[in-house]
Formats: sequence, structure tokens, C-alpha cells
Amino acid sequence: MFNPSLMIALGTVFGAVFVLVSAPWLGVLSKDGAWVGLGGWAQAIGSVIAVLAAAYVPWRIAKERAAAAEQERRFKARSLAIALYPELTELKEKLRAATTALDLIGSDLPLSVFDPRTKLAVEIPPVITGCIFEFYLLREVGDEIQQVLAFVRQFNRMVAQWDNTKVPKKASVQEARQFMYETLEPHLRQARERCNGAIKGLAPIHDQPA
Repeated sequence: MFNPSLMIALGTVFGAVFVLVSAPWLGVLSKDGAWVGLGGWAQAIGSVIAVLAAAYVPWRIAKERAAAAEQERRFKARSLAIALYPELTELKEKLRAATTALDLIGSDLPLSVFDPRTKLAVEIPPVITGCIFEFYLLREVGDEIQQVLAFVRQFNRMVAQWDNTKVPKKASVQEARQFMYETLEPHLRQARERCNGAIKGLAPIHDQPA
């Protein structure tokens, strides 16, 4: 462990040695060969060392604290990744199922009896929403998961608010299906892509040594 007092003492000793060795070139010898002014030189050099030590101590303490904080963050991030990885994988499967349902909408049912809310809404696993205030531990991956949730929620809102009045009048069932698909699919596709990216980014954190 760093000891500032020891550093200052050593600095003073080395400063004194420097003065003794450099005395002939520093003009500190009198005509009769006596050394003068050595105390002042030693004090000056010791003061410089003390100033350096005073600047170094807080820097070293801050560095050690930052290293400890980063180690703790990495430990918490790994625990969070272990909890989220299977949940995001489950969400990925739900998004895939919603995509399949969206592709099949209206193909064999009259538009009047089809309620997309019963087939398309994607339930977000509660573990994911319960960890939302800890996503910062994952840094960029946490931002990716936040975007996954945003796209899924936007898609669910659109599904919940959907009604047949949004379909062009006199549209056939096939035309209505295509209109619904073109309206909802971009949001669902974005959610799938973000979810895949989050799972990919989470894997190295999940697998890193404890």
C-alpha cells in the first residue's frame, strides 16, 4: 500500500544525496572548500517531493476506488446478465410467434370476426421490466434492451388500439390483412432486431468468469 510519509522521507534522502553529488556544480562551496547552503537545497528538493506526493496521493486513492467500483459493476452486470439472458430468449420466441400470427392475419377469417389483440400482443417477461433500473450496469447492452422494450410497447399499443376503421373502406379481407401487416410489421421487425442484438451483446457478459 502506498505510504506518503515514506515517500516524502525517501524524497528528502534522495534530494540530499543529489545535493551532495551536485554541490561542486551548484556553486555551494566556499573558497576554503567548506560546503555552504546545503540545508536550503535539501529543503527545496524535499518540498518539491512533498508537493508531488500530495498530488499523487489523491490520484492514487481515486484510481483504486475507480478500479474497485468497476470490479463491483462487472460482478453485478454478470449477475444481471445471467438473470436476463433466458428472459430475452423467451421474449425473442414471443416476437417470432407474433410475426407468424401477423403473417397469417385474415387469411382464413372474415375481418369482422378477427380481433388481432388476441393473437399479436407480446407479453414482456416481468423479470425484464423488474430489472429496468439496473440496465445501466450493462452499459451499451442496457441501452439496447431499453430499445427492445420501447419497440415492443409501441407495437402492443398499436395492436390494442387497432380497429377495423383503420382499414380502407371496401377493402377485401386480403387487402385488409395486407394493410394491417404493412402498418404493424415495421415495429415488430425493429423489436426483433433489437432483441437479437441485445442477446448477442449480453452473451459475453453472461459468459465472463466470475
